[in-house]
Amino acid sequence: MRISNPTRTHDQLTGVVAGQHQAEAVAATQAAMEAETAQQTFARPDRVRFPPGVAKVWVSWLNAVVRASYNVTSVTDTATGDWTVNITDAFSSVQWCSIVGLEFNGAPSATNAAVARVRNKDASSCRVQVGDVTDHALRDPNEVFLAGFGDQ
Repeated sequence: MRISNPTRTHDQLTGVVAGQHQAEAVAATQAAMEAETAQQTFARPDRVRFPPGVAKVWVSWLNAVVRASYNVTSVTDTATGDWTVNITDAFSSVQWCSIVGLEFNGAPSATNAAVARVRNKDASSCRVQVGDVTDHALRDPNEVFLAGFGDQ
């Protein structure tokens, strides 16, 4: 709908007055997103993953069956309590932060207390191992969670 008066025309849908110049929207570059300096720009959907505080990879699996994931090609069951997570879009180096979580059914006890560790980490994969707290034997929890933060 347009409202006209003798001096100008106003478009009520866009708020633009005819004859005025509109600034073009500019997409932030990957470098600006990573440096968090992308002011007066917008984040394109394909670049939202570049700021440093955003997980670049995350996955949840049960017996090497991926239940939910982002940027994960596969999870390979290497042995009891031992998996390899393969990343689709690799990190730029081995210097990325990995966080692992575990889920066990039942009440906490000595029989289901475990520790997780990440080994053999490189830019495109990592190995996750889960061991018993008391005897350090590798064991399978009910579910494993991994998230990765870093530069891609």
